[in-house]
Amino acid sequence: MLAWQLFQECASQVNVAGMGDILGIRFEAVDFLFDLYNIRDRDERVRLFEKIMTIDRIRVFQQHKKTEKAIAEQKNKSKAHRR
Repeated sequence: MLAWQLFQECASQVNVAGMGDILGIRFEAVDFLFDLYNIRDRDERVRLFEKIMTIDRIRVFQQHKKTEKAIAEQKNKSKAHRR
């Protein structure tokens, strides 16, 4: 099974910060999928886990960039409105 497919199946299972920021995927969800799809080989689990975590880090990074951009745009609007 491909790491991308596994990620897609558990992508909504995330840890969330107080203000709704996504912190990252829940490890328990990945472990559940390994068990569900009978992925038992330790080396295969490690390889897939590392790939899933890489995909998730990219998602979190992109989401944070998007949030920062939205905040900056809102600040610029507020400054322009005050003038």
